[in-house]
Amino acid sequence: MTAIAGGVYSNSLVILTGDNESEPLDCRTRKTPIRASTTSTEGGTMPNPTQRYRFEWRAEFFNEALNELHAEAFNHAVRDHDWLVQVGTHSLGWVCAFEGDTLIGFVNVPWDGAQHAFIIDPVVLKRHERQGIGTALVALATERARAAGCKWLHVDFDEPLRRFYFDACGFTPTIAGLIDLSAQAPIAGPTADGASR
Repeated sequence: MTAIAGGVYSNSLVILTGDNESEPLDCRTRKTPIRASTTSTEGGTMPNPTQRYRFEWRAEFFNEALNELHAEAFNHAVRDHDWLVQVGTHSLGWVCAFEGDTLIGFVNVPWDGAQHAFIIDPVVLKRHERQGIGTALVALATERARAAGCKWLHVDFDEPLRRFYFDACGFTPTIAGLIDLSAQAPIAGPTADGASR
């Protein structure tokens, strides 16, 4: 077992519990602990059925469930995106949050294959927001990126999420740059296939 955010995980499983479910999890002050169940079996630690949420690194999920989660979180129609291919091809891993068998949260952790990993679009069902689920997703993603040997975990976000990433998750401000490729005019010169424009 390994310590994570004031608790432990075993076999990539983390359980979020707490006395006050409305209080957000704070990774640094550990106000609401993440801890594994104490019910042991031969196969490892099993979740206690009275505990509400389950967090798993590289968990199995269905594309349909993640597409529905993204549609609600980002206010768009349900799409038919193949998340399984995307994360299987480009990601160090991902974290799923479940209530029972229902996917209620997700974060993708793509990487460069060496020292840099990235937090991409952590999402939580709206009815489960403000319960520490997003913070717990990022905490497990952080621990697993560190365990994989990554030196840096990057995130970019809109201003309303500043407190979440800096205060709750422990990211620090840095100077960075961004090019909006959807808004920039094509650069004159040869294309990828060698043809000139």
